Amino acid sequence: MSDASSTIAEQVLGALGLDSICVQVYLMMHSAPEADAAQIAEALGIDTSEAVDAVDELSDLTLLRPGLQPTQKLRPVSMERAIHTLIRQQSELLKIQSTSLSMLQSAMNELLESRPAPQDGFGHADVETLTGPEPIQSWIERLVFRATESVWSTIPGKPMRPEVLDAARPFDEEVAQRGVPGRSLYQNSVLADRRNLDYARWLSGLGGEIRSAPVVPVRMTIVDRSVAAIIHRQPQLPVEMFVVREPALLIPLVDLFETSWAAATPIDEPAPHPDDEREPTQQELALLRFLAAGNTDDVAARKLGVSVRTVRRIMAELMEHLEASSRFEAGHKATQRGWL
Repeated sequence: MSDASSTIAEQVLGALGLDSICVQVYLMMHSAPEADAAQIAEALGIDTSEAVDAVDELSDLTLLRPGLQPTQKLRPVSMERAIHTLIRQQSELLKIQSTSLSMLQSAMNELLESRPAPQDGFGHADVETLTGPEPIQSWIERLVFRATESVWSTIPGKPMRPEVLDAARPFDEEVAQRGVPGRSLYQNSVLADRRNLDYARWLSGLGGEIRSAPVVPVRMTIVDRSVAAIIHRQPQLPVEMFVVREPALLIPLVDLFETSWAAATPIDEPAPHPDDEREPTQQELALLRFLAAGNTDDVAARKLGVSVRTVRRIMAELMEHLEASSRFEAGHKATQRGWL
């Protein structure tokens, strides 16, 4: 593939939601089909673990296929098939998100209609919308620098990129030096990344409280319990942030954080000993509940912020531990043990 074609391919695949490392690994597998993860990592200048994670992600997205011979390595599908697959997946995701947003809008309308009319005659909830990363970043900086009592944050989804962590470091350090108490609730999948875990521990060393949970529903910052900033992302659309001061909306958000915080685990709390009588981890319990509710592996993976492959591995380990021959039997035995 020529340099020009490679550049175009990177732009197209990136526009369809594939992160930069996955794009590089996918194109490298086209140009060097016999290379293993270590060789790919060396050629691209990334960690071997990043190359392995990218291969797992590409497999989950069905952008890799088995070789035609039993001994052959995974092969990337054709560029045409990859683009078609990503477009279809993005289309399905947008349908799901559109349905969720419609439900949220209906709930918001219902809430606003149920509120008594304000004395001044204005009928608008105190919610401000900002669009684009730069305006959002500037606004959050102004908001947090004015904090006097507390700064609470929730960090869901996949690990934050190194450049995001580097940009946040002086910002978090300044807030800590002013003595404003901070609480950060990370999703387990974020802290599975070494850089993000090191950053969380560094933040803890500055005096911040850090906890993690299997599921963190939304990216949010609450300052002084008086204003909340909720960040919303959709593929191919500008990032948005909703600034909430309206008490009818703010109070439930504060309650959501406090409830999630109470159920979360301090990041350095020792893991339970893996004996036969061990209790399930919070991540395992969350997965069991998602699957028991009828969610597919894909949906459960999105909610947990992990790959579909990881979901299947966790479920296989649970089935082995429960000595269950099927997921149905595993659910039944989990219920008998009081896990569900």
